[in-house]
Amino acid sequence: MSDETFVNQRRFLWLWVCSLALVALSAIYLLDHPIGSRYGGTTLGLIYGGISAAGIVFLMWYGIRKRHSYRRGRGTLKRWLGPHVWIGAALVLLVPLHSGFHLGWNVHAAPYLLMLLTVASGIWGAYAYLRFPSQMANRREGITMRSAVDEIASISSELAALRRNKSDAFAAATTRMEVDIKPSFARIMFGRPFHAFSKQELSELLGTLPQDEYQAGLKMTELASRRIQIANRLIAEARVVAHMRVWLFVHLPLSFGCAVAVAAHVFWVLFYRWPLT
Repeated sequence: MSDETFVNQRRFLWLWVCSLALVALSAIYLLDHPIGSRYGGTTLGLIYGGISAAGIVFLMWYGIRKRHSYRRGRGTLKRWLGPHVWIGAALVLLVPLHSGFHLGWNVHAAPYLLMLLTVASGIWGAYAYLRFPSQMANRREGITMRSAVDEIASISSELAALRRNKSDAFAAATTRMEVDIKPSFARIMFGRPFHAFSKQELSELLGTLPQDEYQAGLKMTELASRRIQIANRLIAEARVVAHMRVWLFVHLPLSFGCAVAVAAHVFWVLFYRWPLT
C-alpha cells in the first residue's frame, strides 16, 4: 500500500488482532464466576495480570528495538511501531479486566494511571508523526531544509551585490528589509515568525528611493520578501520538530515510570500478598 503507515499497516492487521483478542478475553471474563467477586487475585485475574505485564514488557522493548532496528534487527521500525501502538491501546481495557474493574486510590491503581498517561501521550505522538511530516513536506514545496538555508544565503549575497554603487537611501532600505535571521529558542518553540512587510510598508519604502533606482528597489523587495518567507517556513518546520522532540521527553519518562510502578505492584502482590482490590 502506497499510503501505508505504522497504524494501518497490512490493512490494520494489529488493530484486528488486538480487537479480537479483547473480545475473546472479555467473553471469558463475563463467563467466569469466581467465588466472592472478580478481582486481580482470582485465577483469571492473575492470568490477565500476567498478560498485561507481558504487554508492558513488549512495549518497553520497543525502545531497545528502536536503537537496533535499522542496523541488525529483522523487520523495519514501522512494523514494530504498529503493534506497539495497538497493544498499548488494548491494555487500557485489559488492565481493568485484570482487576475486575476494582481500581481505587492505592498503590495498585498507580500503574494503571501512569499507563493511561503514557498511552495518551503515545496517541498524541502517533498523531504528530502521521500529520506533521506531511505538513512539513507540503510547506517545503519540494525544497529541502538544506537547500532552503542555501537559498537564504544566496539571496543575502544577491542583496549585497544589488546595493553596490547605490544611493544611501537604497542602502538604508536594503538594511531595513534584510531582517537579521537568528532563530532563538523561544521563536522556535512558539513559532514566532519574522516580520513580513505589508504591501503598504513596501510601497512607503520604495517611495524613499530615487526614481532611477525604483526598478532595482522592486527587485530588492522581492528578494528580501522571499528571504523572509523561506526563513518563516524554516521556523514553522523547526517548531514542529521541536514539539515532537518535547513529546518524547514526556512519553519516555511516563513509560519508565509505568514500568517501575508495575514492577512494584507485582513485587508487593507476590511477596506481601496484598489483595488486588
